[in-house]
Amino acid sequence: LQTLHRLGGLAVLACVGWAALGLYRRGRYAAAMVIVAVALAQTALGLATALHGAPLGAAVAHNGFGAALVAALLWSARGARSATHAGSYAWS
Repeated sequence: LQTLHRLGGLAVLACVGWAALGLYRRGRYAAAMVIVAVALAQTALGLATALHGAPLGAAVAHNGFGAALVAALLWSARGARSATHAGSYAWS
């Protein structure tokens, strides 16, 4: 189970890097940097949690940064939709 979690983390890191690169190429530098920073913090916390025997603080922070990563990705997707479809939808 731990191996699958780590492999999944590497896959997420690769996908997030790809998404951040796409944002960066479109001129959305702030969104790209936020996503990269949160993803790297999430990775570092995951490593710290694994290396130190899963202390509660590191595990909670790892979960919190996972939620922050989802929020950052949703924020960037919302911004991309607004820029692409400006005025097309009531929520954009």
